[in-house]
Amino acid sequence: MSDRIDTDRRDASVTQTQLDALVVTIELTLISIVQGVALSFLADQARAILVSGPFSSWPYVVTGLLIILLFWSRSLIHTLTVIRWPLEFGHNFLYIACTLVETVTFTQLNQPLRW
Repeated sequence: MSDRIDTDRRDASVTQTQLDALVVTIELTLISIVQGVALSFLADQARAILVSGPFSSWPYVVTGLLIILLFWSRSLIHTLTVIRWPLEFGHNFLYIACTLVETVTFTQLNQPLRW
């Protein structure tokens, strides 16, 4: 009977570890995709500014890139230290909402008052 309980506990531990790894993989994929979307908007808007736009707009391009890198790195740290099974949809939806705000902001690179 004791061997059966120990086996069940080991199986549950292995299952928990597998679920934790799956959630981390999902989180990392989501974070990378949504920040890739934000980067594509930034790159599209920054192209014209960096090629022929005013130098006064360059700091906004750099700031946009820093926002992406900071958000991405903080999300990774959060995922690797806090996230475990079960998958929490609330903060995943927040990642997507933050990306929406980033993309709208990045489309206004040449209009700093709208930042």
